Amino acid sequence: MLDRQAWLLLLVLAVLFLVLNAGAYKGYFQDDDLDTMGWAPFVGSPEFLEALVSPRFSRTNFRPAAHYYYHVMTTFFPLDFPKFIIPLQFIFLLNAWLLWMAGRKLDFGAMPIFIGVVFYMFHAALLDAYWKPMYVFDLLCTTFCLLSVLLWVHDRWILSFAAFWFAYKCKEPAIMLPLVLAGCEWFLGRRRWKQLFPFFLVSVSFGAQGLLFNPNKDNDYTFRFTAPALWKTISFYAGKLFFLRWAGLILVPLPFLVRDRRLWLGALAAILFLGPLLFLPGRLFAVYWCLPLTGVAIMLMALASRYQTAAAIFLLLWLPWNLIQLHRERTEVLRLASGNRAFVFELVRFARAAPNQRSFVYDGVPEGFHSWGVSGALTCIYRVGGLRVLYIDEPGARQLVETGAAVLLHWDPSARRLAIAAAR
Repeated sequence: MLDRQAWLLLLVLAVLFLVLNAGAYKGYFQDDDLDTMGWAPFVGSPEFLEALVSPRFSRTNFRPAAHYYYHVMTTFFPLDFPKFIIPLQFIFLLNAWLLWMAGRKLDFGAMPIFIGVVFYMFHAALLDAYWKPMYVFDLLCTTFCLLSVLLWVHDRWILSFAAFWFAYKCKEPAIMLPLVLAGCEWFLGRRRWKQLFPFFLVSVSFGAQGLLFNPNKDNDYTFRFTAPALWKTISFYAGKLFFLRWAGLILVPLPFLVRDRRLWLGALAAILFLGPLLFLPGRLFAVYWCLPLTGVAIMLMALASRYQTAAAIFLLLWLPWNLIQLHRERTEVLRLASGNRAFVFELVRFARAAPNQRSFVYDGVPEGFHSWGVSGALTCIYRVGGLRVLYIDEPGARQLVETGAAVLLHWDPSARRLAIAAAR
């Protein structure tokens, strides 16, 4: 168990984290949130359970262990944004605690663990994970991956396998977890290879299915196994680690320079968990560091265990720079959220006055919003399926408005206001 001082330190960090991120409750849903909220409440719990236990790759990108969060939250707290944020922030704090426990299991002292956990908890790249519900997939995937590793090193391999399964059913980068566990066996010296067989069997099965049956062709979700794609992704993620172009690559030679197996283990985890994302140049988001950054935090713990003063100085220099990035990210998130809120709130007001309306045409959306957000928001508000939602330039859309069969949703970007022309 953690000693009293460690618990107190964790409590202080948790309170500081919650205070610094109180602004998250002033945000609002993104288009991906609204799209998921439009269908998740209508899927029954048995269907979620069936998808959870199924060994088949989901062609519809259904991640039942994480999508169930939307099912529960939208059922009980529809469009109540602050309620959606509460579990996100506490799951993130749980991840920080699991990372702390991993550091203790690796025999790091209190100060190295503190440095690594602070680096992880307050890293600006992870802001979206606990400010935007749409990244609950990354958040929960990290939770179950950390839990799987901890259970594995505590000789609970069956429970570790269950956590691995849940992690994959949250998001696909968990497919690399068996290699991380193999790294634990190699670098920590126990060599329990037989117990790893079911982990690798599942990983290979889902990986092969994903490559063979991936329905995403020639879009942002398509893997690009090319040098230009790799150059683009490495440049992006290396720049987001310390918010300086290519600066993250400074970590690559460290395991060769510092003799510590734990440093190798952290580097392996960071590289493996980031690996699948390096071939998705169409999906570049800093928050995708959520899982790989746990490996970087362990690397920092290993360095701090040998060079504690230097690591402490690094943290003191990095924190102000990181807080600047946090401020920029928060400002941008809240700016975009204000437009989304104005758009959805006006739809809610209209739905109260016209609860039987079923056809809609829109001619603009808030910045960063997409068509699926419009249809998702309307389905979530009206709580029925089969709504007709068209963009103004789609065939037949103007005629529907002119004949009064559909209402026109007109978004004014300068006034950041939605005007709705009701059907005649």
